Amino acid sequence: MSSSDSRVLHVRQGQVAVLTINRPEAANAVDDAMAEAIGTALEDANLDPGVGAVVITGAGSRSFSAGTDLRALPTTEAGSSATGNRGPWDFAGLVRHPIDKPVVAAVNGAAVGGGAEIVLACDLAVAGDAAYLQFPEARIGLYAGAGGAFRLPTEIGSKRAMAALLLGEPITATEAAEWGLVNAVVPHGTALEEAVGVAERLAQLPRASVRATLRIARAARLAQEDFGWAASVAELHHVEVGRARGSSPSEERSRQADRS
Repeated sequence: MSSSDSRVLHVRQGQVAVLTINRPEAANAVDDAMAEAIGTALEDANLDPGVGAVVITGAGSRSFSAGTDLRALPTTEAGSSATGNRGPWDFAGLVRHPIDKPVVAAVNGAAVGGGAEIVLACDLAVAGDAAYLQFPEARIGLYAGAGGAFRLPTEIGSKRAMAALLLGEPITATEAAEWGLVNAVVPHGTALEEAVGVAERLAQLPRASVRATLRIARAARLAQEDFGWAASVAELHHVEVGRARGSSPSEERSRQADRS
C-alpha cells in the first residue's frame, strides 16, 4: 500500500509504514500543510491493522528536516510565532501525537531545530554517520518550543542540553549515540534501511504488549512534560508580544508581574 501525497510519501513495506517528509528543495522544512499531512499519515498508520511500526525519514540524502519553514511562519498582530504549525498534534503533526505503534526516526541527514525535535519525539532513532542534530533557535531570537527545551535536558542531562540549546552547536551522530539520542549510527545512506529493519522486528512482537509498554512509558513521560508544555506556550506569548513592542521576553514577563 502506498500514498503519493506530494508533501508526505506514505509507503507500506510489509508491516511497516514508511513516512517520508518530501520537500528536499526546502531541506524538508515543515509548514502548516506539511504538519497536517504528517499528522494525517501517522493517524492512518495507527488505524491500519496491518501496520505494526512506523518509520519517519526525510527525502534526499542531506536533510532529515530543517524544522519550521521560517518563511511560512504564521503572523498575528503580535508578530511571528516562534514555532509555527501548532495544529491538533502540535509541531509537524507529530511531537504531541502518540500512537499505539512504535515510531522510528531514520535520520538520513541534518535534523535542525524542529527536525531535531521530531527525533526527540520518536520512540527509537537510527542515524547515518554524516547526520547531526542541532538546536539553533536561540541564535535567531527563537527557542526550541516543540518540546526540545524540556525534552533534551531529560534525555542528555542539563549541562549538555543547555550548551546545545543556547550555543546551538551541532550534535554529531556519534555524540547523539553516546548521549542516548539515537540507538545506532550506520554508514551514510543506510539509515532508512536500518530503521526499517528495526521496525520490522518491532512489528513482529505481540501487539498488545507493545501497545501496553508504549502507553506506560509515554504516560510517565507525559506526566513530567505537562509543565514544560505549559511553560513553552506561555513563553510563546511573551516572545510574540515582545516583538510587537520591541522588548524582550523578560521585559514582558516583568510587565505582566507588575500588573498582577
